[in-house]
Amino acid sequence: MDVTALSSAFGNLIYLAVIPLGLFALLILIKATTKQSKTSLPDEYSKVASLLTPAERSYFGCLQQSVGSDFLVFAKVRIADVLEPSKRLNSKQRHSAFLRISQKHFDFLLCDPKTLEPQLAIELDDRSHQKPKAQRRDQFVSQATTSANLKLLRVTAAKGYAIDQLRKDIYDALGIAPKLPAENTAKDTAENELMQALATVTFSASKRRKPTSPPCPKCEGPMNFQNKTLSSGQDKPQWVCNNTPNCPGVITF
Repeated sequence: MDVTALSSAFGNLIYLAVIPLGLFALLILIKATTKQSKTSLPDEYSKVASLLTPAERSYFGCLQQSVGSDFLVFAKVRIADVLEPSKRLNSKQRHSAFLRISQKHFDFLLCDPKTLEPQLAIELDDRSHQKPKAQRRDQFVSQATTSANLKLLRVTAAKGYAIDQLRKDIYDALGIAPKLPAENTAKDTAENELMQALATVTFSASKRRKPTSPPCPKCEGPMNFQNKTLSSGQDKPQWVCNNTPNCPGVITF
């Protein structure tokens, strides 16, 4: 073999060795870039202004007052964290059943304060629930909760809610009698303060005791005590939100 042929063969060997080394280096670079992209903080996300919509937040405040310490109130709970596919299903059926609830959530969930066992799921229905797709979703959720023996209460979204009526609806849905609260709720405190204020009505304004403001059931801001006199001559004591007319929060007795 002459020098030229030997040099050509040696060059081919070097070429064949460089190609795998180059591919190996490229794979390492791609892996390092991918790992860095996973660990780096993405910039395409931002924090939401509130976990709940204004309508949900309004109902949430009233719901907390209505149940007091009887239950713990959770919001936007994934259904798959509350229900699970039946063990009677095979693996394929269980996987399919899980996928049907994995992307859905309950608006609110009441749990036992000691054991955290789910007691009542609550769905707040606004106008969007009138659409066919939403109605199919609601029908499925109703069937799922029924099969799991979990009570479900549907509430029509409104501008305001009566605390006593909310409490009645909740316990009617549970099929049990309301518990006697161990300590006063925000409304109970407001009622006590109102009674004390009315008891001093015969005194001069300088001696009249001003009741402590409860939190607004709508925006949780301070409230102003008013005692209106109706045309019948009957007094109508109430708390009115300081943010009126921007906030319609009122507690009437």
